[in-house]
Amino acid sequence: MIEIKHGKNVRRSKSWDELTQSELLEVFRVMNAPWYDSTSRLELSKFLDQKRETNRFVIQHIAVYPEMKTIEKWAVFLRLKNGMRLYGPEDGFKNVTMGEFLFADTYYFAYARDKNPEQLNKFIATLFRPRRKKYRKGNRDVREDFNETLIPGRSMLIEKLIPEARLAILFNYGAVRKDMCKKFTHLFPVREKTQPVDNKPISLPEWHKWMWNLADGNTDEDFDKVARSLCLNILSKIDDLIKDSKNKKR
Repeated sequence: MIEIKHGKNVRRSKSWDELTQSELLEVFRVMNAPWYDSTSRLELSKFLDQKRETNRFVIQHIAVYPEMKTIEKWAVFLRLKNGMRLYGPEDGFKNVTMGEFLFADTYYFAYARDKNPEQLNKFIATLFRPRRKKYRKGNRDVREDFNETLIPGRSMLIEKLIPEARLAILFNYGAVRKDMCKKFTHLFPVREKTQPVDNKPISLPEWHKWMWNLADGNTDEDFDKVARSLCLNILSKIDDLIKDSKNKKR
C-alpha cells in the first residue's frame, strides 16, 4: 500500500492498478530517477510487484506538452510533440484484433529479449493509433484500423515520449496479458511449481502459424479475415484446437 498526497488530501492505494494515470507515471518517474532515495525506489518496485495481473489499462493519455487535457475515461491516447493524438487499447484487450496482437506481442517479446529501444517504440506504435475519421459512438474501436505498414513511421514519433510513459505502457501491457492468459489454459498452460525454471533465451511468439491454421482455404484473404477478428475470439478458438488435439492423443 502507498499513500498519495494531493495538497492536503491523502489517498491510500492497495495496488498500482488503482492509481490514476498521472500517479502511475509518477511512480515510474521516481523509480527510474537515480537522485531519489534508493529505499523509496525499492519500496515502489515492491509495490508494483505485489500485483502482476490486471485487466485494466491505467494509462489514459500521455502529453509532452505542459498542459494536460481530460478525455473520456475509457479512451487512451498519447499526445506527441507534433500534436498528434494516438488512442490505445481498451481494458482486457477487448478491442484488439488478432493481427494487432500478433505484432504487439512479437515486439513485446523482442524488446524483452534484446532490450532494443526500437522494438519498444514499434510495440507502442502498434497499439496506439489515431482516432478513426468517421468514428461513431457504439463502434467497437475508437482507433483507426490496424495497418502494419504504418508502424515504422509512427514508431519514430514514439521516440519523443517521456521514458516513464514508455515503461508504464510496457508494464501495463504485461500485466493485462498475464490476466488474459488465465482465460486460455490450454494455450497458456500454468507451469507446475515442481517444474524447473526454464532459463532458455526468450523465444518470439509464432502466432502466424496458428492464424494460418484457422484460415479456411489457406489464402491471403482467409488469413486477413483472421487477422481482422478480435484477438480474444481467435485465442479462444486456438485454445479449443489445442484442447481437442490433446483429447485425441489420449
